[in-house]
Amino acid sequence: MTSMLMMVFGPAITAAETSTSTISTSFTAGISGSGNMTPVIKAVWETPDNYTTSEDTQIDPPLACDEQKTVTICSIFEDDALTDTMTPDEIAEVLNGKAWLYYDNRPGESDDYNLRVNDADDPIALSALTKDDGIALFCDDIGLRNPGITTYYDGYDYADICSSYGQLEKGTAFVFCGDYNLSYESAAGDYEVQVKATDSFGANVYTDRNSDWFTYVPWVAYEVDFSSIDYGNVARGAWDLDPDGSNIGDEIWGINSESKYRPTVRNVGNVELKMQVEQDNMASNGIDFDDIHYKARVGSQAPSWVEYEPYELATLDETLPLSTMLEMDFGIYVGDFIQGTEVYGGDMTLDAIEDPFEYGEPSSIHLDYTCPCDNG
Repeated sequence: MTSMLMMVFGPAITAAETSTSTISTSFTAGISGSGNMTPVIKAVWETPDNYTTSEDTQIDPPLACDEQKTVTICSIFEDDALTDTMTPDEIAEVLNGKAWLYYDNRPGESDDYNLRVNDADDPIALSALTKDDGIALFCDDIGLRNPGITTYYDGYDYADICSSYGQLEKGTAFVFCGDYNLSYESAAGDYEVQVKATDSFGANVYTDRNSDWFTYVPWVAYEVDFSSIDYGNVARGAWDLDPDGSNIGDEIWGINSESKYRPTVRNVGNVELKMQVEQDNMASNGIDFDDIHYKARVGSQAPSWVEYEPYELATLDETLPLSTMLEMDFGIYVGDFIQGTEVYGGDMTLDAIEDPFEYGEPSSIHLDYTCPCDNG
């Protein structure tokens, strides 16, 4: 017979003295397959980044009527319901993402515009990439950029996400991306991005407001529908402002009902602008005029005329707002003797400068994509 010695350290208790003990127990109801209870947003970024030396994403506008600039918004979501063998369609059944854009000033600046770009009920849908595509995009490219364009959240960093033990490699996190088209005429400035992750049980998490941004880089750009100006028949000693030539414009893009190209200008950039004009002396046989002057305007308002001298770069008064088309008018005064029926020629140069938004804010975001009155 084999005996077993059991030793218990503590107070000696005889069999006659045993008693029962009640131990309290508890549990908390959780969501099956999701120990985190809610998803986790680890990082957000935007592309394309047209200036790789900047610390934030800088995006150029297309600078052409009717064109759009596709902005891709990406985020990394983690959730315990995810596994590394899931396909994007399978991931969509347990986790999805949304994003919203706001035209806004950055924290610490004087005004907070907070203008919505896409409506609250019209979010940008973010869809999962495959595991390999997500790793290639973030770990092999975006996450390696210096300076980086990624906003990290809750203390996470590249190593947490991309190392051999990182969440993308383990398959507990995936990259989600979605596109939004900004118009050629969408206002230049800072755009705030807010991202939301939602699991299949309705648990939500949002990125903090004022945490992630990209810049729609300001560009001055315009188009005109004319390549020459004919001042028409000019009489000595009087301003010639009549439309017998092609110097007085209209608001018809291209050929008008008179089968003429009358000067028209339209803003195709993402800032408001003022036109500039310079005209040479229109010398005859190499002899400069001594008494020749010019004037021009954008629009048809009488007070808008600006006079200028030969070779003077003049800035015209009228502002050309976003996605706006206006006529351009040109006048000439010649005090010198001019030979009847002789044709004089010269060169005009057009340019434009940015006219800052009134109060620093555009009147609207402008997302229509369509050129103004494009009948050409």
